[in-house]
Amino acid sequence: MNPLTTPPDAVMEAAIDWMVLLRSGRVTEAERRRFERWCDSDARHAQAWQRLEDKLAQPVQAIARLDNDLPGGKARIRNMLVRPTRRSALGAVALLATGSGGLTLAVDRYAPVTHLMADLRTRTAERRTFSLPDNSRLDLNARSAADLAFGADVRRVELLTGEAVVQAAEGAAGSRLPLCLSTRHAAAYTRGQVYAQVQDGYTRLFALQAPMRVVTAAGEVRFLDALQGAELDAQGVRPAAPVVATEADWLRGYLTAAPLSLGDVIAALQRYTPRVMQVSADAARLAVQASLPLDDVDRSLRALEDVLPIRIRQWGGWWTRIDVR
Repeated sequence: MNPLTTPPDAVMEAAIDWMVLLRSGRVTEAERRRFERWCDSDARHAQAWQRLEDKLAQPVQAIARLDNDLPGGKARIRNMLVRPTRRSALGAVALLATGSGGLTLAVDRYAPVTHLMADLRTRTAERRTFSLPDNSRLDLNARSAADLAFGADVRRVELLTGEAVVQAAEGAAGSRLPLCLSTRHAAAYTRGQVYAQVQDGYTRLFALQAPMRVVTAAGEVRFLDALQGAELDAQGVRPAAPVVATEADWLRGYLTAAPLSLGDVIAALQRYTPRVMQVSADAARLAVQASLPLDDVDRSLRALEDVLPIRIRQWGGWWTRIDVR
């Protein structure tokens, strides 16, 4: 690789070529010395290399923290940065052109980066069941996160994002206290089973088995009988539509729309794929009544296209656009 006296874009491409070689695991000592001479030969070369290193350092460290969370998806992103091909390196730099936000978004498609420090969490397309310290049970839907607080005077699960079903243990130590499932909008106290959803600035709560007491962030108290629900946001609390029979079908791996808008259906399927799925405003308003497999998003999209007046276009494995025909 010869020293460059070409414009900055070409210098950056040369730096990318060097990065691909140096991180390939196949670099020789002679090539390393040539790289050092290239950096020393022109201040623009050293600046381009430093810029590339600075841009990639933070995302690579963030991805390293996801080793336990991204057994499949992590490798695709990490390889793009740590041992890239020239084509993927150019893609990485394109993501980084406006800062590290673009790459953070790419990582987030596999595991929500906002709640990496949560006590319990799930990644994209993952459902998990957890046994809590008092032997209560917590089920988290994909892309969900929760913090725990358990002790002599507290039994609390705080749902930070996503969907959860909590089953309070009977006769466990501390079970004289009701189990608390809290969100930013409210706390629900129960000795039975509770469904909760936190998304887009609102909370939905349902008492699936036993009555429960709900205390809003403003201190308002509501009592819900079994199979009753409430929706809460910054404006207050209101009754929720009684659709609890299908609300937690994700526990069985299905999304039941009975009915839902197509926009809501796509939002639910989005939890199960790293691709970006965009739906037009006209398509989002279409009503859907179906039972769709969450673990096979492509199959669900084909089923929707068969029964709705929509057209689905895909670009690679990363972008899907849904419009009306």
